[in-house]
Amino acid sequence: MRHHLHLLIAGTLFTTGCAGEAAPGPGGGSGPDAGVTPPAATCLVPASFGDVGALTNGSAVVVPQDPAQPAGKTIVLFNVEFTDPAAPTAPPDILHLEFWDGLGVFAAGFKPGTYTIAGNEADFFKCSTCVVVAADFAAATNTPAKTYMAKGGTVTLTAIDPTAGTGKLTGSIAGVSFGSVDVSGTTQLALSDGCTTAVSNMTFDLTVVAPTP
Repeated sequence: MRHHLHLLIAGTLFTTGCAGEAAPGPGGGSGPDAGVTPPAATCLVPASFGDVGALTNGSAVVVPQDPAQPAGKTIVLFNVEFTDPAAPTAPPDILHLEFWDGLGVFAAGFKPGTYTIAGNEADFFKCSTCVVVAADFAAATNTPAKTYMAKGGTVTLTAIDPTAGTGKLTGSIAGVSFGSVDVSGTTQLALSDGCTTAVSNMTFDLTVVAPTP
C-alpha cells in the first residue's frame, strides 16, 4: 500500500491571501510577506507564501486510510486555499497537510511532537506527515496543474486527536521549503525546472470532524 494524498475534501478549505497581499489570515494572524516577486508564470506560485498566519475558524477532517475499512487506521487532513490578488480568477493554490496513523513518525500511533521534513517525509508516496502545495488546483478534476512537495522545515503538533466531533488538531509549520515534483506515476520524481516555493510560518487550532457525505 501507498497513497495518493486526499487533496480536496469538502469542508476542509480555509481562504487566505497570497503573494504580496498583507490581509490578515482567517484566524487574525498576519498574511504573507508583502513585496514577494513571483517566479516565471510556468511555476504557477510565488517564490514564497510567507507567513500564512493563524487558522482557527475551520476544521480538520478524519477519514479512513482504506474506505472499505472505516474502523481501521485513520488520516487527519486539512487544506488552506490561497487566492492570488494579481490573478483572482485563476484556480487557487492549495496548501495541504495530512497525518497518517500507524505510518512513519506515527508508527506507534498519533502523538504530539516536532517532526522534521526529511527522508520519507519529503516523499509524496511515503510520508506520514505530508505537506504539499497543489498549484492551480482544479476542483472539477481533483488535480493540480503542478505539485510541490515539502523538502525541508518542521511540523509541530501540540495536540492530535482524530475523534470526529471532539478531537483537536493544533500546532504549526515553520520554515517549510518546497520543490516541484512529478507524482503522476507510482514514485515521486524531482523536476529540474527551478520552481520552488516556501511557507515561513503557519499555526492551526482546529476541531476534527467527519467528512461531508
